[in-house]
Amino acid sequence: MFSSPQDNRLANFIVKEFSDQADHPFEKYPDYLSFRVDGKWYALFFPLKGEKLALSGEKASLVYDVVNIKVDPRQMDKLLDLDGIYPSYHMSKKTWISLVLDETIPDQTIFELIRGSRSLVAPKHLRKASEPHYWIVPVNLKYYDIGEEFSASEDILWTQKASMQKGDFIAIYITAPTKAIRYLCQVLEANIANQGYRDEESIKELMRIKPLYSFNDSDFDSERLKCFGIKTVLGPQHMTDDLVQALSPYLKGK
Repeated sequence: MFSSPQDNRLANFIVKEFSDQADHPFEKYPDYLSFRVDGKWYALFFPLKGEKLALSGEKASLVYDVVNIKVDPRQMDKLLDLDGIYPSYHMSKKTWISLVLDETIPDQTIFELIRGSRSLVAPKHLRKASEPHYWIVPVNLKYYDIGEEFSASEDILWTQKASMQKGDFIAIYITAPTKAIRYLCQVLEANIANQGYRDEESIKELMRIKPLYSFNDSDFDSERLKCFGIKTVLGPQHMTDDLVQALSPYLKGK
């Protein structure tokens, strides 16, 4: 999955400990992988030049494997005193840190920090595993024309997203310039091994989804979504209860 041994050990720990699956949050940056709980990141893995962490000399030009995790702000000063831990890159430095995965930090230390990050991000009351979850997922047509695939088949194999499971419902949000929900789908199968279905080696698992309804772009555009509590759609996330209620008449597979 990753280039460094420590990256892979940490990813294997997360899968074994929580049964969470990695996803690619940015189609433009396939090297970025995230682990989520309830649709929210608690660990984001990515390559990064040392200069972005304010490293100097030869280290500034080297590319490191890094993971961003959330921490209790009261621990921040103590953690930043440790070798290999830095103020987070591109996330809130008040609550997130960046860890360089070059064996400087012992695995067990990172395991505990990841447990803490997941606990901080997880909502107090998660939906029962037996109940369907309702997701909204962005798609950039510049990189992937999902409409063309739907036109060719009743259901499609799609990259496994977050912790989506069979029976879950997905609203597919087309990104700028459209900025609207265009399709409502249901997951028919999840965690399917990618055995040549997708060319990218980084895509390890797929899910089979079926479109239930196609909307006009004016039906659920970004302005209307704000009325349902959806301000932005930057990655897979759970729908708000208000949006689920608004879409409920179209959930034919429910």
